[in-house]
Amino acid sequence: MVTLKESPPTRYMRRGFPGRMGYGPMLKSVVTVRIDKRLVKEIDEIAKKEKSDRAAVLRRFISDALDRHRLRMAVQICKDGKITTERAAQMAEVSIREMIESLRREGVPTQLTTQDIRQDAVSLLRRMGKGELADRIEEG
Repeated sequence: MVTLKESPPTRYMRRGFPGRMGYGPMLKSVVTVRIDKRLVKEIDEIAKKEKSDRAAVLRRFISDALDRHRLRMAVQICKDGKITTERAAQMAEVSIREMIESLRREGVPTQLTTQDIRQDAVSLLRRMGKGELADRIEEG
């Protein structure tokens, strides 16, 4: 059984760089799920060691698992040649550098050029609201 309850927007920040989707207002939902008692015990032990609560540990676990899933999917699609490294990085919500490292770990050859690096820097600067600096980099 899953129960969803909307709550007002709050500021929720995830690990990573400012371009990640986790930055900014987010609606929170209450989700009810049945979990094996053994897992609950282990989660509670982790929460106790981290001086946290069960909900915070579960939120982090779910967020980390979604990050890994997004990265795996983007790597696979890029490996199949269906998208570029830059698009895969956007899809996985990671930097191009992180995507290249992930692709290399999977044995996927990458052909990153200086133009690719320049485009990554420009798009990151624009997401950070540094349009003037991005324009200067684009000009050369």
